[in-house]
Amino acid sequence: MSDDLKNIPPQPNGEFDDDEINLVELLETIWDGRKLIVAVTGLFTIIAVAVAFLLPNQYAATLTILPDTDSKGMGQLAQFAGLASMAGVNIGGTSEIELYPAIIRSESVLHDVIYKKYETSRFNQPVNLIEFWRIDEDTPEEEYEKTLKNLREDVINVSVARDTRLVTLSVETEEPKLSADIANSIAGQLDKFMVTQRRTKASEQRQWIEQRMQEVEVELAAAEDALKDFRESNRRIMDSPALMLQEGRLIRELEVNNAMYVELKKQFEGIKIQEIRDMPVVQVLDHARIPTEKSSPNRKMIVIIAFVLGGFLSVGMVFIRNFINSSEANQTFFKRITTDVRSDLGIGKKQDVTEVK
Repeated sequence: MSDDLKNIPPQPNGEFDDDEINLVELLETIWDGRKLIVAVTGLFTIIAVAVAFLLPNQYAATLTILPDTDSKGMGQLAQFAGLASMAGVNIGGTSEIELYPAIIRSESVLHDVIYKKYETSRFNQPVNLIEFWRIDEDTPEEEYEKTLKNLREDVINVSVARDTRLVTLSVETEEPKLSADIANSIAGQLDKFMVTQRRTKASEQRQWIEQRMQEVEVELAAAEDALKDFRESNRRIMDSPALMLQEGRLIRELEVNNAMYVELKKQFEGIKIQEIRDMPVVQVLDHARIPTEKSSPNRKMIVIIAFVLGGFLSVGMVFIRNFINSSEANQTFFKRITTDVRSDLGIGKKQDVTEVK
């Protein structure tokens, strides 16, 4: 093995093979292009600093909601599936808790939030959200639609915790008090909507139970009359098994109708109480408070990202320039590309015509 190693020709002057990367050459290329690197990186950094300071501060206010977990028909959210589809959310196979983000973003909840008057530092008098964001369209309907879209996509953020099943609503605007006011207004409108839907559902059920009670009451009266007529017509039934069997059937029919009527009566009274009940449905664990610190933008991160991006871009430009200037063939090739592009775009034709004249 030692003889084989001796037969390997040494690399002259410590040079590397052509396929190996020479670190010294890379560093030399970067050093030669240091002015371009500093210029491009500095330009990116200056632009990032300007953009970072031009961006307005954003303040996020957060509240936490404990969803209604009532297992009865009045507390189920499956009846709100239509509203979820209106908000562009597919609820197929989702649980009731996961419907809350779609309900919060629905127009039924956000309509009054948009037109509510808020006190802001930008205006001397209370304004709605259309006026606050200075949305100016051709029609009031278009202004409303744009405000609704802005509220859904850029202002509101709703999340559901898988473990605790708590709903977190976050509202981010340029003013801390406005963020808190919008968040609390959404919670109020959500509760109002849920109470209205619950009452509507209770009213529909009350009407159905009331109609069914009338039908059962008629059947119960008919069963009572049938049993009464049978007993009046048959004073002695102990000696006739057929009459005893018929009497048993009439008694069972009477008992079934009586039990059904009693149960419907109980449900009817419960539904009436549910229909007029004015208790809050949305349980807010933590109301939104005025934030004391901004949530965005992260100006330091913007500058750092721009600095790194500018550095990578400028180094790439240096290597591209070095590759173009590395040989006469490369220069000729890129000059031909430049000439062809200028010709395709029609640049320089006017100049050529002038020179001919």
